[in-house]
Amino acid sequence: MVEITENKISEEKSSPKEPTIKKKTSRFRITLRIIAGFLVFTALLPLLLYIPTIQRWVTGIAVEKVEAATGYDVEIGQLLIKFPLRIDINDFLVLD
Repeated sequence: MVEITENKISEEKSSPKEPTIKKKTSRFRITLRIIAGFLVFTALLPLLLYIPTIQRWVTGIAVEKVEAATGYDVEIGQLLIKFPLRIDINDFLVLD
């Protein structure tokens, strides 16, 4: 708010404070959204393992790690994770 008195213009001190309060609340909201997004992603991650495409991708990574650690040739034909925590492995082969 601007007041004109005796040819002098004076501004109230509260004007500059308002944008800083808005900046603080917007930063707080952004921080909360980032934390909430991270928590939702972390909660959904185990559920993603029930999708067959993700299961094939994770199976490939696991086979590579086991081959690198043991030096054996490892093949997994099919790995299925079914709800709740039932794992089916078909065509599992380990060669020296």
